[in-house]
Amino acid sequence: MAYQHGYYYKSIQVYDSLFTQYAQQLTDCQYIELKLAYSWNYLKMYDLPAFKAILSKISFEKVTRCGEDALGMYYYSQGYYNFHLGNYNQSQRYFEKCIAQLHQSDQMHNSLIANTYYMLGYISIRNKTGQVIDSLFAKVCKHCSPEDYYLCLDGKYLSRFYSMRYEESLVFAEKSMQHTRSFFGAYSPIYAKSINNIAAAKLLLKDYDQAIVYLKQALLILEKNKLLTDYTSLIHSNLGLCYYNTHKYKQAITSFKNSLSIDYQINEKSMYESIKKYIRLAWCALKLNHLKATKTYLDQAKLLIDELDHGSNVLSAKRTYYRALADYFEAKGAIEQAILCQKEAIKYANEQKLDRFYALLLSDLALLYLKKNDHDQALIYIQMGLSEFTKTESQSTEKINPYNFYLLNAYAKILEKGYQQSPDEINLRKIQKIYKETFQVIDAIRFTYQTEGSKLEFAKMTAAFYRRVIEQNIHFYKQTGDKKYLYEAFRVSERNRSTVLSSGLQASQARKLGGLPDTLAEQEATFRKDIAKHKSTIEKLLQKDELTKAEDIELKQQKEELFYLNKSYQELLANLEKNFPKYYELKYDISNVSISTIQGHLSENQRMISYIMGKEKIYAFMISHKSFDLVEVSNSEKVASNIHQLRNFLMTTPNFAGDSAGIFKNKFIKTAHQLYQQLIVPLERNFLQNNHLIFIPDGILALIPFEVFLQSSHSSKTPYNHLSYFVRNNIISYANSATLWVRSKGKVKTLAPKDVLAFAPSFQGGDQDQTARAAAVRGGLKIEDTVRGGLMPLAWSTKELEFIGEYFSIDQFINEQATENRFKELASEYKILHIATHANVQEERPLYSAIYFTETLDSLEDASLHTFELYNLELNAELAVLSACNTGYGEVIQGEGVHNLARGFTYAGCPSIVMSLWNASDYSSAEQMNYFYQELAKGVDKATALRSVKLKFLEKDDPILSHPYFWSQFVASGDMRPVVEKEVRWFLVVVIFIILLLAFTWKMRRKLGEKPQMF
Repeated sequence: MAYQHGYYYKSIQVYDSLFTQYAQQLTDCQYIELKLAYSWNYLKMYDLPAFKAILSKISFEKVTRCGEDALGMYYYSQGYYNFHLGNYNQSQRYFEKCIAQLHQSDQMHNSLIANTYYMLGYISIRNKTGQVIDSLFAKVCKHCSPEDYYLCLDGKYLSRFYSMRYEESLVFAEKSMQHTRSFFGAYSPIYAKSINNIAAAKLLLKDYDQAIVYLKQALLILEKNKLLTDYTSLIHSNLGLCYYNTHKYKQAITSFKNSLSIDYQINEKSMYESIKKYIRLAWCALKLNHLKATKTYLDQAKLLIDELDHGSNVLSAKRTYYRALADYFEAKGAIEQAILCQKEAIKYANEQKLDRFYALLLSDLALLYLKKNDHDQALIYIQMGLSEFTKTESQSTEKINPYNFYLLNAYAKILEKGYQQSPDEINLRKIQKIYKETFQVIDAIRFTYQTEGSKLEFAKMTAAFYRRVIEQNIHFYKQTGDKKYLYEAFRVSERNRSTVLSSGLQASQARKLGGLPDTLAEQEATFRKDIAKHKSTIEKLLQKDELTKAEDIELKQQKEELFYLNKSYQELLANLEKNFPKYYELKYDISNVSISTIQGHLSENQRMISYIMGKEKIYAFMISHKSFDLVEVSNSEKVASNIHQLRNFLMTTPNFAGDSAGIFKNKFIKTAHQLYQQLIVPLERNFLQNNHLIFIPDGILALIPFEVFLQSSHSSKTPYNHLSYFVRNNIISYANSATLWVRSKGKVKTLAPKDVLAFAPSFQGGDQDQTARAAAVRGGLKIEDTVRGGLMPLAWSTKELEFIGEYFSIDQFINEQATENRFKELASEYKILHIATHANVQEERPLYSAIYFTETLDSLEDASLHTFELYNLELNAELAVLSACNTGYGEVIQGEGVHNLARGFTYAGCPSIVMSLWNASDYSSAEQMNYFYQELAKGVDKATALRSVKLKFLEKDDPILSHPYFWSQFVASGDMRPVVEKEVRWFLVVVIFIILLLAFTWKMRRKLGEKPQMF
């Protein structure tokens, strides 16, 4: 039993005791069977020399005399041994002999038969069809005992995992995890294996943050058992892949090296997995531009490849090695050598009959020829690749294959190069056709990803393609003068703007307008609420380094409940999509608004400027209610440099004393003026002056307020409040995309019954929140200068709420009343949400950025409202004001915008946000909010109200508060309509209408020659 639970050392001790006490009483056949079972412990621990030593002492002649049972066990041992040597064909033959013997036996060998079919299924994954794999794993299920039923679940997981049906594989991985925990306990190595299976599926679904959490949990279990197995190595390797895919190459190198170290402790040098890890190390080094290290890792891989025996592993190793070597030579600029290596990789892929890899390698070879400027060869090889891929796909039962995107993207690049050489209409039509096909593939793939993280990772992967298509269409427009390419460039830019955010909002809209019966709508809402609650609890428990026994039990219960909730919820969604066409149509509507629609929503004094940061140039689409045009505004690299300099100035606490203050001010004036010249001056003058400008920034442009751009150059002696800020002449707001802006304008005003919900949490000490402490210290605060483990008290936050109460009906929660739980309970009932607090921004893990509330002893909440929690809320507010530090700052994702806390509120349903771009001053924030709400109460729009705030600060005769650090950190994004309708004296309107009607009647009767009657 110890062996079955994965406690191999304990099992060995038991067997040693048996042999010591009962060796004389055992028959030869009993001894052989026990020795074979004993040897499996060493096999499981990857001590192959010890296993081989035991096996070599067992006479095959004696085994055959012991009957089917012993022979079956012997064949199983040989099969397992050859499997771990990578001799899969030999391994398969032994396992098939094992099955034949065990089926002839009179004894019950269900567990061993199940394991043997499991191994046969695992081997067949490499070269058999899906039906054969499913058949083998069905036999596993047939022979499983209740305890080893996880083998059946793992088999179903593997069959779907290796056929790239990762969402389906995840379902069986979750079931397996529950089963193994139930039978083997929370610290069993078998349970760790099940956890790793979940992580592997999440990794390939691009949900890297979640994958890392699961992998670390699995590692912790194996470390507690002091067990080094292939799974320990695999987990480190999977961690490396997660880090590699999130561009953390140094961490990836550490993980791959850890994995290799374990390989060398448990196996021979020629292990195939070790070769793959050396190649992955080479790719990491290549990404870091460490060419010497890249070559060293590749050389180490080659040494191991040369030690491999013949078989499929040799072909796989050589294919991967030459593919990586081609990348190395390409990075060195040695294209001819890269082409030769790529052809070697193609040869081995062809020998393996790996059609997909063969197709992808052909497309990579085509791109190498493109780099060599051999367009004809490039075209030949990409067409071969597409042909191979099409042939493979016609035999596949899969709905979507992501490889299709890579191939079409490569084909588009080659056609673009062909157009440069021969710019004619035929080539243009070919390019547009491929673009259209690629967009269709991207859209289809996008809908297969379920989590926010995986959708964002896919958006990152496709961003470069979108950007290239935009620039190509701009190029076509300049060459042909045909405006259809200009319209297409804008359409593509909108397709690439906040697609993940847009899909979330579409799902919300579908729920509201999809014609669902009230009962189903309520059921769907309940599911989402319950799932969000469970996810939040699980996430917060998993972030802890170590769990108490009670927390461990709670985590188990939460996961089990979440599993069944998710299953039921998916069944409900499938039913809704099938039976309610309008719901389905709205949920998967990927259409963008047209330019004419945008123009219809722009008033006479509104102008929209949508920027595109190209590879070398920045462009701006300019839209008014009557016009649409494109302007090339600047060089990308120069603007990026100025953006970083300006942001560094704005987020640094001002220094008004000494010579350095003047130098610092000079740099600000120079940079702010240069950005005005680079980004604003190229636009038409009459397009900008005295208008409401709606900027749709791209990339890092979203990290600075355009309001601080300087229209003129100044001396450093000019006071800050006398500088020519851009905000003086224009109202300025921002939007995620034109499509979302239009949709927010069309959104029906909220039905929330109450005005303002406001929070001012306490940071005066109390229970120490270790998470908040660590986050605050990482943010740069000194622990000894703070309270609550790193969070300074906000002296003016309560006053800030008092200011709001002078202009609006407000329900305010301060100090110990300002809890996370209360916010979640009440937030959906209010038109305006206002939070005056601290925030913790995690740029590398934006889903874990958080707004802080007052700490309580509530075990379900941790006083930190994370971004991932906001995604699971549904708010009815017209406006969210995030009066905290850096709520508009986060990870910049090309096309998607900035992944920040404000985005979470938008996702939850708030059409307009006021957010901060750096650390806000407590006093100045309160002052700004006082002016802001005063203006809002007058019925002015949000952008005008915020501009008034900035102008009032500039009007102050205060050299400190007129510094832009104090007044420009807040920006407004989204729908800028007023939150308060201006009072209309309806009786005057009625009187005027009656007078006009009488005048019209009198005039008509005179025209007809009638004498008007007097009333």
